[in-house]
Amino acid sequence: TFGLLWPKFIRQMIFTSSKPKESSDTDSEGKRETFEREIANEVSKLSKKVVDQNELLTKKVVDQNELLAEYKKDQNESLAEYKKTVSELSQKVSAQNDLLEQLLKKVS
Repeated sequence: TFGLLWPKFIRQMIFTSSKPKESSDTDSEGKRETFEREIANEVSKLSKKVVDQNELLTKKVVDQNELLAEYKKDQNESLAEYKKTVSELSQKVSAQNDLLEQLLKKVS
């Protein structure tokens, strides 16, 4: 299926049988050279497109990794704040429990 995505002239060059060359057929040779130049030009363009796409995808991956690292950092900071708040509340509850125990001792 990958071969179907190739430009028509590349498929023609690859999948058609070559005709024997005749020494007196200079026009045919010129056409072949032109055809080969066109193919080389197209391959060069496609190669550049692949390189450009690769660079774009690499940049996107790097950007996504940076965003993910920033998100994780924010989550870790939020978790640290949550743990601190829970610790403070736990200390307050413990202090209130101590006061309650003291009050219960005084009452009884």
